[in-house]
Amino acid sequence: MKSLIFTLISTLFLFACNHTQQANLPSTKFSEEYTLSDFNLNDDYSYWEIRQGNNHYQDEEHTVLQKFDEEKHAQLSSKQKYQLNALNIDYGFDSKCLPDYCPVYGAALLNDSIFTVQSKSELLTFFQHIDTEAEVYIYLSTQGSTAKAYEKNALGYKVLLAWDNSCGSRGENLVQVYSDGTVEVIQELSTTEYDGCI
Repeated sequence: MKSLIFTLISTLFLFACNHTQQANLPSTKFSEEYTLSDFNLNDDYSYWEIRQGNNHYQDEEHTVLQKFDEEKHAQLSSKQKYQLNALNIDYGFDSKCLPDYCPVYGAALLNDSIFTVQSKSELLTFFQHIDTEAEVYIYLSTQGSTAKAYEKNALGYKVLLAWDNSCGSRGENLVQVYSDGTVEVIQELSTTEYDGCI
């Protein structure tokens, strides 16, 4: 009888702890669709976009993944649009096309000059500080990870982050994102194993 009571109390305690843990998770969902005004960039850019380059085995041009934003793009001059279309980059702050390599990079316009974002450190410089929802989402949603929900706090942002290593493991972590780009794992929430690699 004592054993049964102990088991029941332990089960209730674990349930209560798990419920408290779930209640403390960020609950505000990311918009995932942003405009230029959602970013605090390091200069007065008139437009920027995220694009995917080809994998060097194809003659296809780049693919625009996100525009910031459609309204700003429509206002660009013919010269500016030509400059953007002519741009071809081999490196990026993220990649697609696994197991091949297609760079994912940023292209921004400042007057008639084009600036590119070809690494995670350049992305951080471009954002200046990670201090908006849009910047947190773009900064974290790379290398098989997706930012799912957030909570703004005194240190920056607490974020529920889904990840996948593309080779047998995926899961979710609770992370703290600081304005200087530092990402600290607060808690490993779940891990699931699966067969195969990309």
